[in-house]
Amino acid sequence: MQCFRRSYSRLLTPALCALLVAALATTVEAQIVGVKAGQAFSTLSVDDGNGSDNTGWVREFAAGGFIRFKVGGVVFQPELLVITKGGRIHTPFVDSDDDLEINLDYIEIPMLVRVARTYGRFTPYLLAGPSFAVEIRCVMELNLEDPFGDVDDLKDECDEPDGDPDPSFFTLHTKKFDIGLTGVGGVEIRAGPGSVVVDGRYTHGFRNMAPEQLDTARNRSWALMAGYAIGLSRLWPD
Repeated sequence: MQCFRRSYSRLLTPALCALLVAALATTVEAQIVGVKAGQAFSTLSVDDGNGSDNTGWVREFAAGGFIRFKVGGVVFQPELLVITKGGRIHTPFVDSDDDLEINLDYIEIPMLVRVARTYGRFTPYLLAGPSFAVEIRCVMELNLEDPFGDVDDLKDECDEPDGDPDPSFFTLHTKKFDIGLTGVGGVEIRAGPGSVVVDGRYTHGFRNMAPEQLDTARNRSWALMAGYAIGLSRLWPD
């Protein structure tokens, strides 16, 4: 696994540098920047060793920005997002009949290629490419409901450091780096100096995020987002 982690790092760093150099080398008129925000719906594809996949969804806010530029005949759109993934799981290692909600906060970098076609003010588009995510926080919440209907929420960090005076009710060791594939479909609507952007996306994670507790636990995430895109030449005219 150490070898795979090193391989991911070797791939990600040169790819980011190459795209940055390409963006800087592209004329300002050809560069477009944008921001977007919306709702993410995420779950974990879980196998606890008994073949079960008893999971639920979490819904959280997502936001970020992007830059778009053309190199040769290919349009690239790298993005930088803050997104919460995770899910609700019922697992045998939690001594409870209640679901455990796991929220995984990521800085995610989708490296996307764009195809689009314009019809008047409207430009439908598709984006696809690999995505790289670094976990910045993991929080667990266990909702305990007693026979009288009262609810007591237990909420804590997933992986408390040794010697913590207030240890977590359950320790979940998660991988700090995920890699996946992202597919996006959306439309741009010309408005003012730029365009309104509306899209939906799906990201399919490949890494097992909790191998010590589960045989498999992989991220599956949908998101609906809206934002605004504008050419750099309009932001900083000559």
